[in-house]
Amino acid sequence: MKILTIGDVHGRDYWKDVDPDKYDLIVFVGDYTDSFTASNLEIKKNLLDIIEFTKANSGKVILLLGNHDLPYFWGESHSAISGFRPEAIWDLHIIFRDNRELFQTAYQIDNYIWTHAGIHAGWYDRYMPDAIKKYELTGNLADQLNHLFERNFDPLFAISHHRWGSAQEGGPFWADWNEMYRKPLQGYHHIFGHSFREKPIKTYNKKGNTTITCVDRGDIREFYELIIK
Repeated sequence: MKILTIGDVHGRDYWKDVDPDKYDLIVFVGDYTDSFTASNLEIKKNLLDIIEFTKANSGKVILLLGNHDLPYFWGESHSAISGFRPEAIWDLHIIFRDNRELFQTAYQIDNYIWTHAGIHAGWYDRYMPDAIKKYELTGNLADQLNHLFERNFDPLFAISHHRWGSAQEGGPFWADWNEMYRKPLQGYHHIFGHSFREKPIKTYNKKGNTTITCVDRGDIREFYELIIK
């Protein structure tokens, strides 16, 4: 299976260069919104184009939500961050609301898992064992995270001091590169954006069963190809 991961978009349309016929699956890691350069109209149109691209390639495109998308997804400005467009919140909220079924928190194939910011062991060990018991979660890790999002599970959105927050551990929407680099959840190949890197980054643990791949390179077009046999 040939998979293409597309990094944080932030209103840019470089993803339109992708030929979907060349891939079995295309994963966007979120952050379709907020920008210091794109206009409100450009952000809105680009989001609509991504949604139409997803519908035209049904079952082949995965849309993850990013931390920048959440205020618009919920229609609440209290969680806004850098680049936020308060004047665009209602228009974007309607788009997310009307296409809610297309967006998710995590996606997984075997032990390859995609989230916006990554899943590190500190966060998982602190929150997930109790959540699995409390909500009787089943399925793989991505299924569990998607279920918790529907329950508005607050730790998913935790922001640690690495990102100027007050939580002890950053969640899958906010985990920082330092958290992922030091203690990624073992046994998974993590693919995520969110943490800007000047160069494409991929690291391995000594056992080879855990990798972290960051695909956010800021203003640089970022595609990451992966083949899973």
